[in-house]
Amino acid sequence: MSGEAGPRLRLERRGDLLFATLDDPARANALSPPLVAELSRLFRRDLRAEGIRAVLLAGAGKHFCAGADLEHLAALQSASAEENRRDSERLRTLFEAVLRQEALTLALVQGSCVAGGCGLATACDFVVAADDARFLYSEVRIGFVAALVATYLPLRLRGADLRELLLAPEFVPAARALEIGLVNRVVPRAELEREAERWAAEILTAASSE
Repeated sequence: MSGEAGPRLRLERRGDLLFATLDDPARANALSPPLVAELSRLFRRDLRAEGIRAVLLAGAGKHFCAGADLEHLAALQSASAEENRRDSERLRTLFEAVLRQEALTLALVQGSCVAGGCGLATACDFVVAADDARFLYSEVRIGFVAALVATYLPLRLRGADLRELLLAPEFVPAARALEIGLVNRVVPRAELEREAERWAAEILTAASSE
């Protein structure tokens, strides 16, 4: 199955688990339009019907996802309002596809997870973070509200913690992210994939025994 989704998304099936890896490490796996399209195609599939019970979403290289692709953002500055609206809609559709995917979804986050990368991770059922992970809703730094990428945060955070994440212009480290409920588990960086795979298998085994 590797290579089916496209050059920026690497797929590897292991039994009933599917590892989907954002594979553009030179740009910190930024959410370029081609990558957004590849991810959307994947998560719109009926993966359960294909025998896939869980998707483990990871990022190649040092970082999970740097958010929007900067070259694409620069191009949008001269685009029409309708083109900007369609671009936002494509990202919203991706997050919605992840949220509605019937297969279990786990985000495996290492390094930086910024803006749209946070939106992608929090749309998953669970987030497993490496101890070097750090999270940032960077929109506040340029005077924006993270309305789109923060859509699913209220499912995880409440009140003061939610405001802190959206309004404080600094990275939130993995330990703090665990404390406020942004992530479910924090593990050593070297054990991220192994621990996430083990936990996914445990969840699926428990679900099968019910």
